[in-house]
Amino acid sequence: MSDSRYFLGDLDPDEELIVGPFRLLERIGTGAMGEVWRGRHHEQQTEVAVKVIRTDEANSDGFRRAFRHEVRSMAAMDHPFIARVLDYGEMDEAAEDQSLGHLQKGSPYCVMELARFGSLGRLKGQALPWECVKVLLVGL
Repeated sequence: MSDSRYFLGDLDPDEELIVGPFRLLERIGTGAMGEVWRGRHHEQQTEVAVKVIRTDEANSDGFRRAFRHEVRSMAAMDHPFIARVLDYGEMDEAAEDQSLGHLQKGSPYCVMELARFGSLGRLKGQALPWECVKVLLVGL
């Protein structure tokens, strides 16, 4: 059983883990700054990735300003191999309560397109033929 499913299994089955208009379904990745969740837009039923920042610095005004700037910069990018930014915000008290304190009020989050084929991290350390690198950098 994965870590995320165990965590979600601890929640009241009648409770949904809601962040803005998104329902978090399962944790799909973790890193030094936080974690990424697979989610679904409540009305549109579109699957998304929700990156939640979970560091002690995340609640400082300076960090939040830098995060908003990074999100705006990412949202301005237009490339077929860069996930589009769809939304961002901060966790509210309801999300903290629903997650049993796992997600903390004020923690920033960013909502992006879900990369259906996974992360490029799985290719780390592998030598790729030029044709593959060109497609990754330039597109088809």
